Amino acid sequence: VGVDTPIYYQWLAHMRSGNADSALTFAITNNRALLLILLYVLSSVFSPVSVVQFIPALLIPLFCVVSIFTVKLVCGFRETWVYVALIAPFSIQALGLIYSG
Repeated sequence: VGVDTPIYYQWLAHMRSGNADSALTFAITNNRALLLILLYVLSSVFSPVSVVQFIPALLIPLFCVVSIFTVKLVCGFRETWVYVALIAPFSIQALGLIYSG
């Protein structure tokens, strides 16, 4: 559980207390709009506590897949894709996702 987890939970509770329009307005006026919208959509299926706690588990594989596709577009060597697949989960960005969310 990251340092920002209580803040995300408070924001998500605030978004869930109103209707969808007010939740989207709150998310868009925040500097983390896409994350808040993703949290709001996932919290309609799962409990808000679980969503906030396990969002890094969803974002890290997504980050790795996007990294692989980006390198695939830029570089034509297959070995490079394998290196990215091995290195991306342990990068500073992935560790930031673990400890910040």
